[in-house]
Amino acid sequence: MTAQEGTPITPGTCPVCAAPDAFIDQYREGDAYYVECVKCSVYCATRRAFRHFEYLRNKSEPEGLARLARLAAALHARGRGAAARLDYDTWQELAS
Repeated sequence: MTAQEGTPITPGTCPVCAAPDAFIDQYREGDAYYVECVKCSVYCATRRAFRHFEYLRNKSEPEGLARLARLAAALHARGRGAAARLDYDTWQELAS
């Protein structure tokens, strides 16, 4: 499985829902991550958004975890199709 021309995706943990069986790859340009998650479906997150999701999950504050849970539910509801694009400044619109 590849995210882009010959670049393999590696197993990892989804920063949105914490599913341990996600596949994650960083695009060659280095400014975005491609994620395939069994719970969240497929999405692309900017580096800043991806790191923010990791921060919220690691901080483990109830408000931050609730925001990530809403985002995971919204991504799951989208189903399979075009990958959602998550930007640092706009991802909360999808989670609301």
